Amino acid sequence: GTRATTAVARLGRIAVIGYASGSWLTLDPLDMVLRNYTAAGVFAGGTVEEDQAAYGQLVELAERGAIRTPVTTVVAFDDVPDVISAVPTAPPGKAVVRIS
Repeated sequence: GTRATTAVARLGRIAVIGYASGSWLTLDPLDMVLRNYTAAGVFAGGTVEEDQAAYGQLVELAERGAIRTPVTTVVAFDDVPDVISAVPTAPPGKAVVRIS
């Protein structure tokens, strides 16, 4: 839990999904304010119907262009180590790995 809060970037977000470590994440409100990050609880155990409805909404949003994922880099599989090492300074967006 502590690693999540020390690793989150300024203006970042933490999704609290469960407690696989055996305990819940402890949040420090002062740290959250000073580094300006947020945390939200995420219930990941919906029914089949709820999951289908949520995915249906996502598909609808994607089809009308309301969700866009900027692709900034397309690389060959052999270049993955370089992409990973560049993550701290990479621009916003996604890296796509082309596997041939």
